[in-house]
Amino acid sequence: MPVPTDGLFTQRTVLGANSYVLTFRYNTRMDRWILDIATSTGSPIVSGQVIQGGWPVLSRLFGRYEGLPPGALLAVDMTGQARDPQEFT
Repeated sequence: MPVPTDGLFTQRTVLGANSYVLTFRYNTRMDRWILDIATSTGSPIVSGQVIQGGWPVLSRLFGRYEGLPPGALLAVDMTGQARDPQEFT
């Protein structure tokens, strides 16, 4: 994953058989990263999902939105301390 320098970045990725556009933005007021997911053509699927360490980002949305990526998306703290992602780490 690229290292953000301005609190906002987008990446295209293939999950399952589909390509998605993932947009990550850092909200300094909340001290949290926010995730938006769109189709490969840019049509929004979900927006404003807060990313918390060790918690499935989309777990509350399965079965409620069509086009979600398969499986679970998790932010994993590689130090083993289950911390939430920080702006630059």
